[in-house]
Amino acid sequence: MAAAEAPEEDYPIEPSFENRFREGKARAVIEEVLAAKLTGTTYIADNASQWCREISDEVKQKLKGLNLPRYKFAVQTVIAEQRGEGMRMACRNLWDPATDGYAQATFQNETMVAITAAYATYLY
Repeated sequence: MAAAEAPEEDYPIEPSFENRFREGKARAVIEEVLAAKLTGTTYIADNASQWCREISDEVKQKLKGLNLPRYKFAVQTVIAEQRGEGMRMACRNLWDPATDGYAQATFQNETMVAITAAYATYLY
């Protein structure tokens, strides 16, 4: 009686080269959305939370449109009044540097500064 052969796995452990998260493409998406939403606007504190939500949602949808199978995205946007002060944004993540990634972009005008960060994690 011949030994049964093990079936070949067709479930990818890692994304293929062409389906990996690309920081440059993601940054371009973020810059495009920030410019479209905020160019010509003036900082209004009451509108900032709505702008953050709209920008984050649109960036997330456009990143999903890149058709990167099994990637999940989290997007964070911070908008602050421009007062000539410095601002820092930091994050810590526990992820696989071989597959997961991060991109951020900044928009600035006379009245505001906006920072959007997108995190991409690959589901194993």
